[in-house]
Amino acid sequence: YSDLTQRLSAKFTQPYFLDKDSKFISTVLLNRDDLPSYTSKNLSFTNKVEKKYTNYRVSLSHTLQYSDVSDLSSATKEFINKEDYFLSYLYVDIEKNTTTDIFNPKKGSIISLSLEASFSFLGSDEDYLKNIFEFKHYRKLFDDVVFAKRFLVGVIQPLGNTETLDVPIFKRFFAGGSTTMRGFPYLELGPLDDNDDPVGGNSIILGSLELRFPIYKKLGGVVFLDYGNVLPEEYDFKIDDIKYAVGTGLRIDTIVGPLRIDLGYTLNPEPRIDRFQFFLSVGHAF
Repeated sequence: YSDLTQRLSAKFTQPYFLDKDSKFISTVLLNRDDLPSYTSKNLSFTNKVEKKYTNYRVSLSHTLQYSDVSDLSSATKEFINKEDYFLSYLYVDIEKNTTTDIFNPKKGSIISLSLEASFSFLGSDEDYLKNIFEFKHYRKLFDDVVFAKRFLVGVIQPLGNTETLDVPIFKRFFAGGSTTMRGFPYLELGPLDDNDDPVGGNSIILGSLELRFPIYKKLGGVVFLDYGNVLPEEYDFKIDDIKYAVGTGLRIDTIVGPLRIDLGYTLNPEPRIDRFQFFLSVGHAF
């Protein structure tokens, strides 16, 4: 439970589904998201098969989801053609993980590729393909100094009779905040309506470079460069649209990962955005 999101879920897991390295997972999820430009209520039922191969994890799932979108401002409604959706989609996820510490990785990499496919022949209201590729790499330079980098690119492609504006707003890409772009407020990187509320986009590109170093005992520090943007159209990547932010922060090690304090400074902000952004969170940005 939080002010932004409320979730209630039940999960059934069957280990050794096909063999000792696979499992079957069935999940029922009821959630409500209260975001700046809309509120969505979602009920979903997912069946997933997951299998591990040494450093690889592969999963295939099918989801039935009903969503009701409300509290749209008059400006946001110009971007939204519907307020309720029934979606039936397949989801494939492939990940290679060679890191050794989940909470505080110091070496290794994570490469992931996901594909979400929603088709009318599966009973879905909308037809689209959503692809996301992400790469994270961690390298220990000397002592406990770690150089970390991340790159993410994603596109959601409308298909058939589904147009760009028909893609459900809760399936679009949003960015801005402590784990994506620390030079922009939460979700405010990318397209906005006339009331300056985020409406998401059909393309996203994000990247980060971060140097993590010890200061004293459990206290550490970072310096970082974040870059990227959310674009309204699919495959709408333009170098001139990339936003950049630099910053620094402190890390305090805890049993659930580092307590994180970050101060970001946007190098090329939008006119309405403050150049300085402050974030307090738990866990590394990536």
